[in-house]
Amino acid sequence: MDYLDYIDATWHTIKPWVSWETLTVFANSSFATSCIGAIAGASGGAYAAQRIAKKGKLRDELSEELRSVNTTIALAVGILNSLVALKKQFINELSSTYNADRIRYKDYITKT
Repeated sequence: MDYLDYIDATWHTIKPWVSWETLTVFANSSFATSCIGAIAGASGGAYAAQRIAKKGKLRDELSEELRSVNTTIALAVGILNSLVALKKQFINELSSTYNADRIRYKDYITKT
């Protein structure tokens, strides 16, 4: 028996039960109403759970990105603070020494 013969035999077995009247009675039964309600409820619940999970995942990703940006900003502020301290310690002193030496040089040139 091949596949098509199996389908044909199954259809001839089911055919007496499948009629418009049988389907109407089944559709109006409390069993069909409960099944349709259960399927709708399960589908709605699964959809809502999926949306909640997706929003939670997005919130976690955004929080992680925000933490990394905050870390980068803190690192940049630390580097800038080091450069400002370097300027206060060395460059300002070097600049004032240069300006004083330049004035002394101009005075020396004008005297000679």
